[in-house]
Amino acid sequence: MFKSIKYQNPEGTIIAAERDDGSVKIIEANEPDLFEAVKSGTLGAVANYVAPPEPTKTELLAQERAAMRCSPAQVRLALLRAGLLKDAEAIVAADPEAQIVWEYATVINRSSPLIEAMRGGKFTQAKIDEIFRAAMLITH
Repeated sequence: MFKSIKYQNPEGTIIAAERDDGSVKIIEANEPDLFEAVKSGTLGAVANYVAPPEPTKTELLAQERAAMRCSPAQVRLALLRAGLLKDAEAIVAADPEAQIVWEYATVINRSSPLIEAMRGGKFTQAKIDEIFRAAMLITH
């Protein structure tokens, strides 16, 4: 029935059972008969819980960047306060697609092509991160 069974949390209250076809059945205490059968070993040995590895600094930064988004006004205010608004506007002016996004977007994502187009010179990855962190704190 199951080719592998493994606890999914340290408390032993969630069990993942992989079927022969590769699909996974999550088994919890709200299915008492199945939960007890699995937990008792009737359907096979249950492997111990193994905590996932801690994310690396690179992975954490990638997750943070993926979640960075703010309004165009927030980005412009952060750039203005950092003394970089004119530099950003010059970069945008050189790219017709960036101009459209700059003028009409309602949300700007850190991972957007507009932001990628700004990379270089004063706009290092770290500086862009700094601008987004500051922008996301601005309320308007």
